[in-house]
Amino acid sequence: MLKATQISKRFGQIEVLVGVSLAVAAGERVAVIGRHGAGKTTLLRILAGVRTPDSGSVLVTGRDLEKSPIAARQRIGYLPEYAALPDDLRVGEYLRYRARLKGLMPRAVRPRIRDLLRRAGLSALESARAGRLSRGETRLVLLLDAVVNYPEIVLLDEPFLGLDGDGAAQVQSLLASLPKGHAVVMAGHHAAEAARLEARVVLLHDGRLTAAPAAESAT
Repeated sequence: MLKATQISKRFGQIEVLVGVSLAVAAGERVAVIGRHGAGKTTLLRILAGVRTPDSGSVLVTGRDLEKSPIAARQRIGYLPEYAALPDDLRVGEYLRYRARLKGLMPRAVRPRIRDLLRRAGLSALESARAGRLSRGETRLVLLLDAVVNYPEIVLLDEPFLGLDGDGAAQVQSLLASLPKGHAVVMAGHHAAEAARLEARVVLLHDGRLTAAPAAESAT
């Protein structure tokens, strides 16, 4: 479903990613775990088509991300590590706009938005100004944006950032609502975060990706 092959990226003299290869099957959940500066965000940006690698390729449901960027990116939902919401739109307005932009049929937009808001525990905020939400509420709304069209591949950069225990549970509920066969790739700092999503753990260190030891995957 998602296949990255020999991805490399350099910023100046710093090699951020060195020959990274990753394959994610339909329905699979994978957690890329590493320290700050390990290259996790750069890798997810490349997988999302936001950044171009210096070398290597990314296939999204068989489509080359470089050669067919529009068709490939239509199948991807992406939650960046840091992002803001517009001050001038209400939460419902913002999500409806994003749903239409991503091709959701008009008659399906409002039911989808209200269902997702309910799952996230944010129904009461549908009419709230998006730019005035708390950090945790903003994070959840951005996640709803990422999954609003039920993309086949969901890329999550630090999905639990700024969330308490209830917020983390809402993330799990939202991802569980995705149709069967959809894949999830998350980036985080600890294997415990991967355990929340029951994800396969891979380690990113000094720009290189390795499989995690079995004992570490379970922690």
